[in-house]
Amino acid sequence: MVRKQLSILVIGMLMVSLMANFSLAIYEPLSVSIDKTLLDGKELSEYGSERLVVTRGDTLELEIKLRVSPQTAKVEDLQVIAMITGYEHSETNPLIESSDVFDIEKDGDEEYVSYTKWEEMELKLPEDMESGNYKLRIIMSNKDGHTSVDEYNLNIDCVGSKVSIADIMLSPHNNVQAGNYLIGMVRVRNEGEKDEDNVKVVLEIPELGVQAVDYIDELEGLDSASSEEVAMKIPVCTEEGDYEVKATVYFDDLYQSTTASRKITIIESDACELTKEPYKTPEKTIISIASQEISAKAGEKVYFPITVVNSGTTATTVSFEIQGNDWAEMEFKPSNMLIVDGEESEVLTLYVTPKEDVEGSNMFSLNVKKNGELAKQVPLTVNIEKDEEENKGITDGADLRIILEVAIVVLVIILVIIGLVLAFRKMKGSEEEDETQTYY
Repeated sequence: MVRKQLSILVIGMLMVSLMANFSLAIYEPLSVSIDKTLLDGKELSEYGSERLVVTRGDTLELEIKLRVSPQTAKVEDLQVIAMITGYEHSETNPLIESSDVFDIEKDGDEEYVSYTKWEEMELKLPEDMESGNYKLRIIMSNKDGHTSVDEYNLNIDCVGSKVSIADIMLSPHNNVQAGNYLIGMVRVRNEGEKDEDNVKVVLEIPELGVQAVDYIDELEGLDSASSEEVAMKIPVCTEEGDYEVKATVYFDDLYQSTTASRKITIIESDACELTKEPYKTPEKTIISIASQEISAKAGEKVYFPITVVNSGTTATTVSFEIQGNDWAEMEFKPSNMLIVDGEESEVLTLYVTPKEDVEGSNMFSLNVKKNGELAKQVPLTVNIEKDEEENKGITDGADLRIILEVAIVVLVIILVIIGLVLAFRKMKGSEEEDETQTYY
C-alpha cells in the first residue's frame, strides 16, 4: 500500500514538473542537479541513443551524483526517486525506490566552487517482466522546489536458460509422523526463452539423508510445469522437530541448477521401540490406490495413482496386469513393473481412456504380482456418463420406439376386429342361403 501511494506521489510530482515549465515563477528553482548516474558501475547518458541491456530478475545498483551550485550554502529536504513504468503488475508491485529525505550542506568557504554528494539506491526487476525497451526515470525534488526528472534508455532482456522454483507442495502439508511417507511435488517455471528438456527435480531432506528424483521431459520457454508426485520415507526413529525440505532443479543439460526450500514438522513415533531388539519390523509390500472408483465421460482420460511401499529391508519386484479392459484403452506410466528397494517407495499411474460407445459402470481387475507371483487382485470401477445431448437423443429414440410399438399393437387389434366382422357377415350370409334352399 505504501509503494502504491509512493507511485501516486511520483506521478503527481511529474505533473508538477511539467506545469513548472510553463510557470517557473510559482516554484523556487532547485540549485541541485544530477551530475552523473551509474548503473552497475556503468555511466548512463540521459536520452542516449544506445540502450543499456539489463536482465529481468536482476537488481539494478544505482549511484547518483548530485551537484549543488556554488552560490548555495545548504539545500534541505531533498529526496531522490528511481522508477520504471510499464510493468504489467505495477499496481501491486510498482518498480519504484526512494531515498530518505536528506540535506546537502557546503563543506568549506569556497564561494565559487560547487560541491557534490553521492546517493546509492537499488531497484529489483521482477522475474516475469516482459522483455523490451523501458525508461529509467530519476526524480529529484524537495518540499517546495522545482522537480527535476532525468530519463535513461534501458533494454530489459531475458536470459537464454533460466529456471526458477515456483512452489514446493507437500502432503501432508505441515507435519508428518516419523515412519510415514512424505509425498512431494515441485512446480517450476522456465524464465528463459530457450526450451528445456529432461529437467531433473530432486526433493530431499538433507538432515535425514532421504531424497526422491523425478524428470520433466519438456519445459517450454516462459512456461510452467510440475513434477510427478514423489515419496520420501521418514525414518521411524526420527526425532521430533522442524526439518528443511530442499528442492533442487537441474536444467540446461544439467549444467545449471537452482534451489529452494521449506520447512516440515516431523512428529515422533511410538513405533520406534518396535524396531529395536528383540522386535523386528515385518517385511511386506503395501499397494495404495487413492480411489478404486472414479467417474468419467466417454473418450475422456482418467487416471488411478498407485503407490507401492516396500516396508522390508530387501528389494522386491512388483508388476501389474489388467483383466477385463476391452471397453477402454489402458496404459501404465512410467512402466507396469517396479523394482522397489527396501524401506523405499515408488509411484506409478494407470491411465484409462473409455471408448466412445461405452457407458454405465465398467469394472476391471488390477492383478498385482510380487516377484512373479500373484499377490493381490484389486477391483477398479469407472462410471461413464453420457453427454446430456446424447442422453436426450437416446430418450427421444426410446419415446419414438414406444409410439411405434403402440401404433402397431392398435393396428393389429383393428385388423383382428375387421377380420372378425367379415367372418361374422360371411357366416350370416351362408345361413340365409340355406334357409332359402330349404323353403323351395
